Amino acid sequence: MMINPFDNINTAHNIETTDNNITMWLEVYGRKKITNITGWNITDNEIKEHLKTIKKNKGCNGNYKNNIIQFQGDHIEYMKEYLESLSITNITIKG
Repeated sequence: MMINPFDNINTAHNIETTDNNITMWLEVYGRKKITNITGWNITDNEIKEHLKTIKKNKGCNGNYKNNIIQFQGDHIEYMKEYLESLSITNITIKG
């Protein structure tokens, strides 16, 4: 099952929002899984620091490109708990 990651995403880059409406979904390619996260409205440097921490804690690879954070593997539950520990409550899980 594949979910289009660009459904209902505002494509205007010049609009600043302070709300974190985070959407997470899992893409499955055979045995490989990729966790995708979008909608986290913080600076690129802050995202990179969070990426470093998450990758170290989970022992997985990941990247940040085109406002989408990707991790190798199924990390939906961990990311939900991680974001909730940062007091972020607007989390939507697709799929």
